[in-house]
Amino acid sequence: MGAVVGILVLGCGSGGSGSAGNTVSCSTSYTSGDGSTVPFSCQDIAGATAAQISSGMRDCTTSALGDAGAAYTAAFSNAPCSHQGALGGCRSMTGTITVTNWAYQTGETLTLFQSVCTSSGGTFVAP
Repeated sequence: MGAVVGILVLGCGSGGSGSAGNTVSCSTSYTSGDGSTVPFSCQDIAGATAAQISSGMRDCTTSALGDAGAAYTAAFSNAPCSHQGALGGCRSMTGTITVTNWAYQTGETLTLFQSVCTSSGGTFVAP
């Protein structure tokens, strides 16, 4: 799971191929050994420069294998994250860039997610 977090922070903290101000995203999904796939996390980036977006797009394509044949896959999109099945988002600012990290219903509780978000200086956002 640490590899997935690295993908999101390093890869998508930079963005996609649109112009500055567009929202791009880097999502991760989890595919279990039986082949079922569920969303794991997603990061929206708004206000990034074209260069930051291009860098993020390259970095948001890495996959990582987990236990028992399970896999985490990252995918870049020129659109915001899907909110379907999301617990909520944690929004923060880095300079002129707005980052919203979305958590999905994959074992984490809403209360825990809200607590971690606010204690790290973020603002909880409902889906």
